[in-house]
Formats: sequence, structure tokens, C-alpha cells
Amino acid sequence: MYCRQIQSADDVLSHLRFQCAPPAPPPQVEQMRQLFELRFKRYLTGVGHPPYFHDQGLVSTQEENSIAHTAPFFRLQLLLVAALESSSLPVNDNWSIRVFRINAKFLDLLIKCPQGEAASEFDNWVHAQLYRADSTYNRI
Repeated sequence: MYCRQIQSADDVLSHLRFQCAPPAPPPQVEQMRQLFELRFKRYLTGVGHPPYFHDQGLVSTQEENSIAHTAPFFRLQLLLVAALESSSLPVNDNWSIRVFRINAKFLDLLIKCPQGEAASEFDNWVHAQLYRADSTYNRI
């Protein structure tokens, strides 16, 4: 029987496709894409809301923060909702989420190396894009 709930991070990560947009010089484009992919996947496999969101009062309640922290695939579910308008996996196995517009604007966020499990500025930026996102991001 087919399960549409996320069972492992790879259920989603294996369906991500990363593309670059100009105007980065050609040698840097692939390096930026690789670094963006690495940081994006690191964020997605993290737990709950980044501390910044709770510290700044961007999470409605302590209960909401606690639920997000205990949900094993909370951030992956946020991505699915933003891209597919559902937290469930698609029925068809032949699906993908394209992540694009990776360009020089992200360079400052990308080159700052995260420290251990601590949330980075990049994590905060991605979370801001996905948390309570409307459906304007979805292009499948």
C-alpha cells in the first residue's frame, strides 16, 4: 500500500531539482548551486522553527513552537505545502520540486558557514519563505 506521508527526509530531498539563474559568472554558478543545495537541504533536515522565529515572536504560541519541534519532518512539510499545497507526498512517484533563482543575491547568506546545529541566517531566510507561505511559489 502506498503511503503519502513523509517517512524519511529522502522522500522529499530526492525530488528536489536545483537550477541557477544568471547573472553570476559561469565558473561561480555551479559552485553557488552546490552550496545553495547543501545549505537548503541542511535547513530542511533541521528541527522545528529556527530559534530566531521564536525569539522575535514570529511563532504564534509556545504550543505551536512545541508541535513544530516534535514533528519529525516539519520543515519538509512546509516545503511541500508551499510548493504543492499539501503536506502529503504526491501519488505519482514521478514528481519534482524545482528550486531556482539561485544567484549572486544569496552569496552573502551562502558563504557564512553555519556553526554545528545552530540556525544560520540562511536558515532564517528560507524559513521566512516557507513558513505561512501562500501558494504563489508553486510551479510544478
